[in-house]
Amino acid sequence: MSQERAREAAAALEDAREDLVTAGMLVFAEVGVEDATTDRVCHRAGRSPGEFARLFADRDAVLAEVMDRAVRAFLAAVVGDGGDIVRSCEVFVECLSAGGVYPAASGGAPHLHAVLAACARSERFRGRYVVLLEECRGALEGLLRTAQAQGRVRADTDPAALARLLLAGTMGLQMMVETGSGVDVRSLVAAAARLFQGPPGDNA
Repeated sequence: MSQERAREAAAALEDAREDLVTAGMLVFAEVGVEDATTDRVCHRAGRSPGEFARLFADRDAVLAEVMDRAVRAFLAAVVGDGGDIVRSCEVFVECLSAGGVYPAASGGAPHLHAVLAACARSERFRGRYVVLLEECRGALEGLLRTAQAQGRVRADTDPAALARLLLAGTMGLQMMVETGSGVDVRSLVAAAARLFQGPPGDNA
């Protein structure tokens, strides 16, 4: 195969992958992960089961791609340029309140319970999710260290431990939202912010 044909074949595969992942986002959003069969994803994408099989091992592999994109988009929206912890909290509230899920539901982001179920089914999926969580934790830690240096976060807290606590709290908050617990996202995030910021004038 010539180099040109090889490039064309690679581009065609990438187009098929993009079509299938985009279709996965739409189907997951419409019917949920549990009812999103590979046939439905293929039909929505206008791609054959053979193309699906060449690119993905199973439905969870598509879910992993969707999750990856959704989490990274959510992280970019919340963390921004990494310079303002207060603004990050505000964006987080906006995303969670508007979408109702973590990450925000727009774009077919999978609900947390579906992600956890996939983790239980697939060790490979679980490993990929752990990597994403660690990326989120690292971004939060960097944001907190910057805010601490600016005197906007308590000086007596460990940014690494606080980042893990905030990440765990985010996942717990998401489960409360998904189970319809009647949680007030805005008030809980504001309460958490007051805890790590401390009383006024107490951050030195």
